Amino acid sequence: MRPLILTFLLAAGLACPGCTLEDGDGFAHLSGKLYSIFSGVAPGNSRLQSDGWFKTADSFELKLDKLTLQLRYLRLQSEGSAAVSSAGCSFDPSNPPAGCGLCHGGHCHCDGKLVSYEDLKARACGGATASATLSTLKLLLVPRDQELLGSGTQNWDLACAGSCELKQGSASQLSVELEKLSMAAQVRDRSAADRLGGKTYKVMLSWPLAGAALTHKFKSSLSLDRDHPHMLDLAVMLPVSDKLLDGIEWHKLIADKDTINIDSTKNKTAGQTIATSLAGSTLKLVVTREE
Repeated sequence: MRPLILTFLLAAGLACPGCTLEDGDGFAHLSGKLYSIFSGVAPGNSRLQSDGWFKTADSFELKLDKLTLQLRYLRLQSEGSAAVSSAGCSFDPSNPPAGCGLCHGGHCHCDGKLVSYEDLKARACGGATASATLSTLKLLLVPRDQELLGSGTQNWDLACAGSCELKQGSASQLSVELEKLSMAAQVRDRSAADRLGGKTYKVMLSWPLAGAALTHKFKSSLSLDRDHPHMLDLAVMLPVSDKLLDGIEWHKLIADKDTINIDSTKNKTAGQTIATSLAGSTLKLVVTREE
């Protein structure tokens, strides 16, 4: 009887090449970690002074008490191809059309959706918009807000939305979708210009980012199949640009007594400048594949 059972199991395996006896396994298992920091307070940054004040490109100085970035999730995506004929036309990411903003990584955030430069170029030329070419393979959830200051930064394990098993196919990019940036700080001007009249102001920032995304495109697509190691680990690093607070004319902002509030109703231009600088941050990624 035992030889018959063994023969049956071998036959079942040969009848289903590439199958495993484990139920529910996909073609790759996804895991990830996230590390975030404001580069301006990283050790060795030339703008960080010995007294803990950070100097902007315009020689204002800020003492950061809190800097927090709230993320929606990380989105692993697959990109298809769509031909768009737009010869002779151009699109300028620094001057996107109405409803679009935060252009970077080959896409703009338009009314809650990611739209490629090619699609926007086609719109500008009066051609038909190309069909959407990005599809979501898996969402990775961020367990809590990212504290961007010094010792507050940590590596966080990311949980999958649903199963971490990936279907057969390929992954072409990773997008980190942003929700809100919050800051508590003080600002002063010790330069000869003394633009704040010798005063030190408190700064409170609460700026919605509405799902704007930072994107990292893989140099070559990650194949999700039986020919590659099953475990796919993504170590994601988000060093927020040290230019985050550049370009703000603090002496021209409206203050409530000794406090400068920046939100969707007060000092909006400053908030938009900070959001644009945040979009200039470069997402970094280390991919590890193991059996």
